Amino acid sequence: MAPENFHFFGTISGFKKQKNLQHQGDIAFIDRGNQQGIKPGDKLGIYRMTGYVSQPYTGEFLGNIVEKIGELRVTNDIEETVATAQIIYSKKAVVLGDMLLLLQ
Repeated sequence: MAPENFHFFGTISGFKKQKNLQHQGDIAFIDRGNQQGIKPGDKLGIYRMTGYVSQPYTGEFLGNIVEKIGELRVTNDIEETVATAQIIYSKKAVVLGDMLLLLQ
């Protein structure tokens, strides 16, 4: 679960090949590059918000439900604000707008 003000590192902004399902082995474009410190070999987690949690009696928002979809690794093709990355693991299809977090 992530708080309402949680910020992800970036997003999936496109794919090298347009097809119905993007998954392990496919190449994605991410909206981060040299300006954001991206380096070849960096590993990023792919996440998707799937809902939210609220307090059942008051309705107070408690946080967003976030699911890890997979991981990708940045290739050598890095520009100022965009980079390419290969999906190295996915448990569901990766879609445009999926969110990213830099992994250690």
